[in-house]
Order: sequence, then structure tokens, then C-alpha cells
Amino acid sequence: MTWRVGGLCLLLFCVTAPMTAGGDDKKSDRDTIRIGIIGSFYRDQPDENVKTTVTSLNDLMVAQTGFKGDPVKVDDLEQLADKVAKDEMQLGVLHGHEFAWIHKKHPELKPLLIVVNQNPYQQCYVFVRKTDGVSSFAQMKGKSLALAKHTSEPCHLFLDRQCMEVGAKADGFFSKIAHPGNVEEALDDVVDGNVDATVVDEMALTSYRRRKPGRFAKLKELVKSPQFPAAVVIYRPGWWQEADLKSIRDALLTAHHNPEGRQLLTMWKLTGFQEVPDDYEQRLAKIADAYPSPKNLEKRSKN
Repeated sequence: MTWRVGGLCLLLFCVTAPMTAGGDDKKSDRDTIRIGIIGSFYRDQPDENVKTTVTSLNDLMVAQTGFKGDPVKVDDLEQLADKVAKDEMQLGVLHGHEFAWIHKKHPELKPLLIVVNQNPYQQCYVFVRKTDGVSSFAQMKGKSLALAKHTSEPCHLFLDRQCMEVGAKADGFFSKIAHPGNVEEALDDVVDGNVDATVVDEMALTSYRRRKPGRFAKLKELVKSPQFPAAVVIYRPGWWQEADLKSIRDALLTAHHNPEGRQLLTMWKLTGFQEVPDDYEQRLAKIADAYPSPKNLEKRSKN
């Protein structure tokens, strides 16, 4: 999902209608929208790619809407949440589990829309070969893993926590961690016996099963995660005129209806924006309980 954040923000800028103040047709004097993008979206990406993305987003913002775009990569989750809460940033883009981690401290921050690849959640799996006779994650100690480049962030979190449950970090638990170019290569490596296991998300797994049913039949699900809430665009209601917010929401929800929107969605392997599900708050609470933030985990270990 790393470069998909670029698609998310490109869509955000290219389909958003100019904001209005007080419901009239005049552009708001607050014509710069600062958007904080959590740094975890850029895993596996060099710094020059981050700079290119930010520059492109700003140029597109001006060209499409007349508003000045100011997208900023923010590496610290709490800093991003604080900035949105203080109106130093008007929107934030982060993973669903990251929103769950800061939701209790910042209940004033609200989800505007979720961004999805077909499903309004993500589920992750560790797969091994059927013939290897492995029945538990603990039995993977000392074996090899394929962790594909650009693997989704929930998969990284799921894998790390699986390793923590058996008292190790991933690089110490596995004898070797290979990094193939994509998930399909990683699954092929497991089938071919080049590595012993891989971690994948549901959409990648569904695609592999459809494309290579014979090879998929040689694989076995070892463990699976709970459902991670979808990535989300957040905001603080007080800064926005309601009409402005509605314009942005409506434009994003219909992004797939215009050619440019469809092209960008396809490019970034997204199917579109969706309204926030009714059970999104419950999903946040469940994932925060099942996968506490690193800071809360540290507190638990000390106690």
C-alpha cells in the first residue's frame, strides 16, 4: 500500500471542488489545505520518491482546483494527530489501525471517508506449503520468509506481533527474510520451495488464487489476522464549513465516474472511496484491543 497513498492524495486533490465560505460561490480565504500523510505509507520508498510525490501533489492541486496544496509526510503518528487537532493540518491520511491508536486521545478527530481496494477492511495471512507439515507459527522458528516489497502495512504489523507472541523479533525468529518484488513472486517462492512462508493480504491472495489456482492449491493457511479497518482520511469538524466538507466528500465518492479519477484509481490499485461504515468505530476498538500501539505495548510489558 505504500505508493497507493500517492493515489489517494492525487484523487483528493484532482476531484475536490473549490471550498466555499458561508455557502456562497466565493473561494474561501483559507485557500491552502495542509494534508498530513503518515510516514508508514512510504515504507520501501526512497526519499527522492517522497519528494517527487509531494511536488506532484502540489502542482496538481493548483492546476485542478486553484487551491494551494501542502501535503507533508509526517513520521510520528501522535504529531500528525496533534496537528490535525490543532488545525495546523486540515486533513490527515493514515492507516485504520493507526487511527485506532490515536482515537482515544483525540475523539474530536473524525473519519471523512475510507479508501478501499474492494473491501472496507484488510485481513492478513501467513501461508506455507501444504507438504511441509507445519501446524503452528512457533514451528516457523529458524525457517525462511518471503516478505515482498510494498507489502501492506497491516501485514507488517501482523507479522511483527506473531513473532512477539513467541518472544522474538522477525529478523531473529526467521533464519532468512527475502524481499521479492511483489506478492505473486513471494507466493511462487513458497510453492517452489525457495522459502518456507510468506505474509499476504486478502486482496493479493484473492488475485493469486484466481490467476494461479493450481499453484494456490499447494499452499496452506497457517495463521490469519483479525480484520484491520480500512485506511482513512480524517479531519477536525470545527475548521471546516459544512458546505466545503460536503463538496469534498461528494467529489471523492464519485471519483470513479470521471476518466481522470478512474485512471488514478487503476494506477494505484484502488477501487474508490466509500462512506464510513456504521461499524467503523467498533472495528477501531477491536483492532486497538487486539493490536495495541507500540507505546501501549511497552506500558503493558513494564506492568
